[in-house]
Amino acid sequence: SSLPGCYIGLVIFILGAVTGIAYYGWQMHEDRRKYLVLGGFEIFCFVCCLLAVFMATLCMRSLVKSSHRHAEPVEIYLLFEAFCGEIVWCTAELARYIEIGGDVIILVVVLVRLVHVFTQTWFILIAFELVASESSGARALRGRQCVAFLLMTNLALLIFHIIESMTDGFGYVNSSMSNYTYVKLLAGPMIAFYRFHCSVCLAEVWKATFS
Repeated sequence: SSLPGCYIGLVIFILGAVTGIAYYGWQMHEDRRKYLVLGGFEIFCFVCCLLAVFMATLCMRSLVKSSHRHAEPVEIYLLFEAFCGEIVWCTAELARYIEIGGDVIILVVVLVRLVHVFTQTWFILIAFELVASESSGARALRGRQCVAFLLMTNLALLIFHIIESMTDGFGYVNSSMSNYTYVKLLAGPMIAFYRFHCSVCLAEVWKATFS
C-alpha cells in the first residue's frame, strides 16, 4: 500500500499552507523573517525528498530492468528541459549571491535544491527502466510508498514555485531589477513545470514500475 506515503505527503501540504500564511503575513510588514520561514520549508521538503529517494533506491534494489522504458521519449525530453530550467534558476541565484551577497539561508537553500534536483531526476530516469518481477520481495514494493511521498511533495512544491515565479519570490533581497532577476523570471515557468512534470513521471513510475 502507498497510503503511508500519501499521508506523510499530506502533512507536507499542511505545513506548506501554514508556511504560506506566515510568509505573506511577514511580507505585509516587510519582515525579513519571511525568507527564513520560506527557506526553512523548502529545505525541509528538499531534504525529505533526498531521504525518500535514498530509501526508495534501497527498497527497489530487487527490481529488474525492463526491456523498454515506461516513459515515451517526449516525456524524457520534457523532463530534461524542465531540469535545465531548474539549473538556470539556481545558477542565476548563486551568481546573484556571489556578486551582491545576501542571507546565508538563501545560499544553503539553493545548494540543497541543486542536490535534490539532480538526485530526483536521476531517480526518475532509473525508475523508468525498472519493473517488479516474481522474485521481487515485499521490501521492493515498499518503494511505492516513497514514490507516493515524492509525488505529493512535488505537488506541494509546485504550488510554492508557481507563487515564487509570480512574485518577487524567495531569494530576492531588493526590488531593483538586474540581469539575474530577468534570468530567474524567464526560468520561473520552467521550475513550476519541473514540479508538474516530475509529479506526472512519478505517477507513471508508481503505476508501471510496481504493477
